[in-house]
Amino acid sequence: MHSIKRVAVRVVLVLLMVVGLQALVRLCYEKWSAQTVQSKLERKQLKGTIDTLYCGTSLTYYGFDPELLDEELGTSSFNLGTSAQPYIGTYYLIRETVEANPVKQIYLTISLPQLLRDEPGTASYVSAFENMCSWKWKLAYLAAVGKEEVWTACLLYSTQVESYLAWNTVTSNLVNKLFIRQVPESYVGRGLRTSEAVFDGQKKKNNRNNIWDGEAGLEQVSSEAMCYLEKIADFCREEGIALTLVALPHSQVYTQQAGDLDDFHTVFSEKAQEWGAKFYDFNLYKDRLTVFTDDKFADDHHLNVAGGKTFSQILAQVVMSDDPQEYFYESMVQFHSQE
Repeated sequence: MHSIKRVAVRVVLVLLMVVGLQALVRLCYEKWSAQTVQSKLERKQLKGTIDTLYCGTSLTYYGFDPELLDEELGTSSFNLGTSAQPYIGTYYLIRETVEANPVKQIYLTISLPQLLRDEPGTASYVSAFENMCSWKWKLAYLAAVGKEEVWTACLLYSTQVESYLAWNTVTSNLVNKLFIRQVPESYVGRGLRTSEAVFDGQKKKNNRNNIWDGEAGLEQVSSEAMCYLEKIADFCREEGIALTLVALPHSQVYTQQAGDLDDFHTVFSEKAQEWGAKFYDFNLYKDRLTVFTDDKFADDHHLNVAGGKTFSQILAQVVMSDDPQEYFYESMVQFHSQE
């Protein structure tokens, strides 16, 4: 009996040492300018006031400008986007935020890489984990993911440190976290990030995660993505939260190589109807070619600061319209016939 107690005490001490070490490493090496660091701090300050969420990947955090949209729509919103965020991460971020806020509306980005990626990389899962505030939802998320390599990367922050000799980074982080606590310029507020880069018109090398196969239809969507899209829709319905699916605009060179976007539109129009949601497909936005020119993008598919403001202004117009569909063509065939 005594030996069991001694072993238990030693195990607890070892765990406490590991937890303490990881906390120290995070304090020293987690960048103060990181979007997730600032996002979590701000959400804690805004707890109980957020009524609208913008959810998804980097397309989301560059595209939806909460401050601009709040001014136009009279909302109090937050952008929950993170880099390459898988829908399982989106689901748990939504659950966590809704638990603490009177959320009534969610805008959910529908993007090809997010749908078609069979096996999101560990970094994708980590990005969602790092944007969660409470351990209750972090642990629920990790249990649902069920992947040892993701658990390791999320729970042991030391595995994410690329260089322990980056003393300038350590000094800057400690000064900012312990004394200055000034919001970095890279973080605009309410989850929004911006880029001043301007797309040069040259398409990146494409891959199958950026191409919609019109013959495969819904079957090509990864099982995990489809499962958690369904869960998000079910949760919104149960909680009385309005859900709107949004396909953001991309550069023309990206769109031309993205596959059968008519079938993509048909598939998610039908899913939106099934889920009791709306669907705004900005691939079919009537003025896309003249409004979303290359100078509105940071690369072939991410909006830059000018593009994000333009998109948010137009989205507000669409949302407030008595007939939102007047802004969109019904198909890519109709879209190209008007060029």
